[in-house]
Amino acid sequence: MTTSVRRAAASFVLVVATVAALAVAVAGCGGSDANDQSQASSGKELFAARCSGCHTLSDAGTRGSATDVKRSERTDGVNFDQRRVTRADVLYALRNGGFGSKIMPKNIVTGDDAEAVADYLASVSGRHPGDAAGQAALQGPAARQMKTAVPAGTAPDPTSEDATRADAAFLRASFDSAQELWQRQFTGAGATYRPAHLVLFHTIVHTPCGVQSAETGPFYCPNAAGVYLNTDFFDALARAHSLRSGWAAAYVTAHEVGHHVQALLGVLQRNAQLDQTDPAGANGRSVLVELQADCYAGVWLHELAGAGALSDADVGDILRAAEVVGDDFQRNQAGQPLAPETWTHGSSEQRVRWLSTGMRSGAPAACDTFTSSDAG
Repeated sequence: MTTSVRRAAASFVLVVATVAALAVAVAGCGGSDANDQSQASSGKELFAARCSGCHTLSDAGTRGSATDVKRSERTDGVNFDQRRVTRADVLYALRNGGFGSKIMPKNIVTGDDAEAVADYLASVSGRHPGDAAGQAALQGPAARQMKTAVPAGTAPDPTSEDATRADAAFLRASFDSAQELWQRQFTGAGATYRPAHLVLFHTIVHTPCGVQSAETGPFYCPNAAGVYLNTDFFDALARAHSLRSGWAAAYVTAHEVGHHVQALLGVLQRNAQLDQTDPAGANGRSVLVELQADCYAGVWLHELAGAGALSDADVGDILRAAEVVGDDFQRNQAGQPLAPETWTHGSSEQRVRWLSTGMRSGAPAACDTFTSSDAG
């Protein structure tokens, strides 16, 4: 590593200490200050100096990854044009020598240098040149028109049922309520909402998407425009994580309705096409699809919270449910390596953050995970 690079990194740390007290004040301005540029420059130079032999990143001018997709993760390292990573992911990989591959040396950069590389990669990774336009296209015009929360209508009220448990009546009321909200959203955007249908099961279920076992959790089948909810799953979730009401199950139900909304908007279809042309980016796009469905669930919960239907305890259960279905939480529970490259639904932090985005805004247009710089 060159002396100038180390000096740049040290200068960046000094600047951070000086402006720390101003961080909160400027965070909402949406601009980029000199400190941000220093951080990006330092991280870029460090990445190019220490990581270019194994990793590809157009922004840093590196081409280290293997061109063979089947080899790239095992030999030459992650292609960061294709893979979006969080700051925490990068720091973990630097300190531990990757995520179990035993190829990357531990502590290839340390201390302030590691912090700078992590900040840099978190800000620029996942910008695959051949896929950027496709990802932007995933968010269709109808969704972009849904910019504000629509006036509350005559949606079924889930609290008219026993909201303390995830029984069939409560799940049905939640499903119908979420669909009624989306009916109004689509009408306001000049689009047509075609309702999904609900199937509750607790044994084997036969669907146009295949036969699913009793161990299968809730899912959406595009071929049937159907939301399938395993009631045993909700019982097990509540017992395992001390969830006190049925609202965790209502959130999951609204998440699956969110997938139906994505199907109506063409998101799922366009994503499937991109998976064919860019299989290396499939997992990353799957995460963005799932996070958008979380945000869409939050849009529905925004309306219920505004109507006074949710207590603080209910919101706590909902956010806890989003946390425990995160890929990192699940892998930790199973005693498996984190392996972010295998994730398909997003980390606990990501899921809670995007669910909360929908709950705060009440606007589907705020749920554009595909082009948001805050998706990672």
